[in-house]
Amino acid sequence: MKRTIIELLHLVAGLVGTALIASLSVWAVPNQEDTIWTVAIGAMLIVAFMAVRPLRLAWRADHGGAAPTSTGPTPHSDGENKDSDFG
Repeated sequence: MKRTIIELLHLVAGLVGTALIASLSVWAVPNQEDTIWTVAIGAMLIVAFMAVRPLRLAWRADHGGAAPTSTGPTPHSDGENKDSDFG
């Protein structure tokens, strides 16, 4: 459960941070309150959507499933990274 709780805390931090920035923006430009909150709610939806995969991976890792240890490209046997654009 530890990994899942950490991911949930990251999600909450992202949502609170977005709301805080929106609140400060409304304070700074009060005549644009509707527009600011519309954009902030859109950003909050994106933050929540982006948290789905890490939450699923954390849940799977906490409950005995196999979670990937790395998301990056794997080096080949000669030690060279073949996924690189630098060849």
